[in-house]
Amino acid sequence: MKKSIFIIIVILFFLSSKILADEVPIEVQIPLYFKIFSFDRNLKQRCPDTIKIGILYDPKKNESVKNKDEFIKVFNSLKDKTISGIPVQLTPISYGDSELIKQVDIAYLSLSLSNKELTELLNLLNNWNIPSLGLGGKSAELGVVVSLSVFEGKPQIVINLPAAKRLGIDFSSRLLSLAKVINE
Repeated sequence: MKKSIFIIIVILFFLSSKILADEVPIEVQIPLYFKIFSFDRNLKQRCPDTIKIGILYDPKKNESVKNKDEFIKVFNSLKDKTISGIPVQLTPISYGDSELIKQVDIAYLSLSLSNKELTELLNLLNNWNIPSLGLGGKSAELGVVVSLSVFEGKPQIVINLPAAKRLGIDFSSRLLSLAKVINE
């Protein structure tokens, strides 16, 4: 566990030099999200064989498609495509394909949605018991389970704890001590 905390700290602080804008680069996001979910004490119970991550994107928006493609490229370059020893599979999902969304364990939101649209999507994901990953602390305030934002030039983990608990996620106190926790 100490090794995992050290790795998160290394990712947060030493890779933060790559952050030039107000967005966490995808090459930093993926290892962080993998480490974050390794602190879910219920992960092996929820996903015993494979963790299916759906990348929700809007094919009509170039930025969304670009983010999806970059996420896949970075994921494919990883040597270790596991979380806590469980293999991870990626599935690109066009926004609105509810049948495909229902088949994933975690939804990564590569979308630019209004607050209303995001709230509607999160309600669907919650009904299907699917945790969400997104960017920006504001998304966590709206109900995204785990998001990444930039604070003082460094990645900041933002966790919506009530949303996580409703979905059966049990993050360790060690992770929560490193994150900004939203308690609705």
